[in-house]
Amino acid sequence: MKASILGWSVTKREEPLMHFPTLHLARLRTHACPPGRTALRRVAAATVASAVALLAWSAIRTETAPNPQESPASAQAAAAINAPALDLSFLQDLPVTEQRFRKLKSGDTLASVLIGLGASRQDADAAAQAAFTMLKVSDFQAGKLLTATFERVHGAALDATRLAGLSMRLDVDRSMTVSRDYAGSFNALDLRIPLTPVQKLVRAEITTTLYEAALDAGAVDQVVVDFADVFAFDVDFQRDIHPGDRFEILFESLVDPQGRALKSGRLLYLSLESRGKEKAFWRHERDGEEPDYFDETGESARKFLMKTPINGARLSSGFGLRRHPVLGYNRLHKGTDFAAPTGTPIFAAGSGTVLRANWFSSYGRYVRIRHNGEFETAYAHLSRFASGIQAGSRVRQGQVIGYVGTTGRSTGPHLHYEILRNGAAINPSSIKTGSGVKLEGAALDAFQAVRAKIDAERAAAAVETPLAPSFVGAAIGN
Repeated sequence: MKASILGWSVTKREEPLMHFPTLHLARLRTHACPPGRTALRRVAAATVASAVALLAWSAIRTETAPNPQESPASAQAAAAINAPALDLSFLQDLPVTEQRFRKLKSGDTLASVLIGLGASRQDADAAAQAAFTMLKVSDFQAGKLLTATFERVHGAALDATRLAGLSMRLDVDRSMTVSRDYAGSFNALDLRIPLTPVQKLVRAEITTTLYEAALDAGAVDQVVVDFADVFAFDVDFQRDIHPGDRFEILFESLVDPQGRALKSGRLLYLSLESRGKEKAFWRHERDGEEPDYFDETGESARKFLMKTPINGARLSSGFGLRRHPVLGYNRLHKGTDFAAPTGTPIFAAGSGTVLRANWFSSYGRYVRIRHNGEFETAYAHLSRFASGIQAGSRVRQGQVIGYVGTTGRSTGPHLHYEILRNGAAINPSSIKTGSGVKLEGAALDAFQAVRAKIDAERAAAAVETPLAPSFVGAAIGN
């Protein structure tokens, strides 16, 4: 277990950082120390304050000539000032703390970071072991800020710096601290801010992009991402969204005790009206199943294959006969090309098994996935494969399998995407795949009850949500 703790390696993942208050480890240790040491610190603090006051008064008196007519009280005060100085030498044995900071980088391990900041190997290993009781590997990511607290104890026996503890913000509502106790052991503490879900309704007409319209209406980034994930099986957001289309989202906003929204929670309802056609989905959790989204008939939003396996790309070439950009003559283009910047994530269009993930002739770096006995998908010209993607790997729908590149016979960064049916390439835009799940009987009745409850919550939220002009007169609960 120790080797796995010390060998944690940071993986690259972009993640927006928000401020989270850092717990002062020295305070934790003060409260945890034995009564004798706590009393000593309190006496020391009071003594220092008294000494400062006396010194200040003494400085003032040296600037004033003594008055022979002083009252007895003044004489007593003078005698007190002229008394022997207090011995404050014991204060040098109290620890002085110092904080050091390090932003995690790819390839870092927790122990190596602590050693780099000045901790001994023994302390770094012990602190990393304690942290493992609270951390997951996914918590230790590049870009996060680690704060290490060191203490310097002055004296003949201990005149050196040692690690007192560390802290790291894991999420907007969660932080982890590790502190040294007076026995020299390290203990971890998981700090969480209690969050309360508050329902929020956003709806508007799209004038530029769905993303901009949603943010302007009061949604946050993660809500828009989740919205796109649900509709990814029905909508190509680069080509199917037009000015004048409308959307509505009911989601949970998680707020702290001061009422500040820290992050988004569950999406409860989402709808999109494009060129007069509306599609809506309601969240439903079935016993023993992952949460899913269903339309009014109980059909799942999740289809067998995603319509496009990449976000933010431009369709640069469709399926069919075309003049090849490199070879210069007409030939059948067996897939669809999506132009996108190098490094753009590519998703598995459906769940299945990886048949190959290697260099494949003019396709460059190439992934091929078998979804069942009939359908396969292929992804070409990748710059690199995602971690763990190799022949024989099982992948789930929407999992990142690689990144856009321009390897092989290519004129620029793009994804070449193919759908094969019984080994022959077919036009991806022509494929019709049914729903993964269709609720029936008691399961459908349970969903309809959930749907009615969500519609009632939408109606209540709509009372407090100003309507965009294009939504005036729109009905709730259709």
